[in-house]
Amino acid sequence: MNEIRLESDTYRKYGINILTGEADALSMRLLCELDAKMMQTYLAYTGFQIGIEQLPKSNYNEREKYSCFLTWEVMEDLLIMRLMEENEMVVEILPIPSEHYTCNKFLLVGGHDELREYLADKFDNNPGGSSFYKIGRSYLIYQSQPRVGFSNVHAFTGTHQ
Repeated sequence: MNEIRLESDTYRKYGINILTGEADALSMRLLCELDAKMMQTYLAYTGFQIGIEQLPKSNYNEREKYSCFLTWEVMEDLLIMRLMEENEMVVEILPIPSEHYTCNKFLLVGGHDELREYLADKFDNNPGGSSFYKIGRSYLIYQSQPRVGFSNVHAFTGTHQ
């Protein structure tokens, strides 16, 4: 089991390099460069039916990467999808607002049984969560397959379109 903090170093480690937070006139999106693996994840996330070889490369810092505008929410979704390629389960943990809280939302990743045991011990005995955190949302792959094609796998049957 690992704890993943939602911060710029984590996004960079998994293939999202944030270049600027002033990418559009409304400051809604950030200009980012994605490595090839994260761009593949982005294509699966959006459902775009295009090959990565057809996309232009970045004109900014790193010419081998791909540039795009992303919101913080989309970056979090992409990170979760990327983590699901390597783990059975991802759990979002949220801080409980208090005068002492100093942390941001973070993710726990690992095996299903390992995380369920940890969460039961930490949270089930305390319905409101621990004294600092509560459980957000869990993302879980019930079977070993399908892991590929997030956008076109039916959630209940597991079949492809």
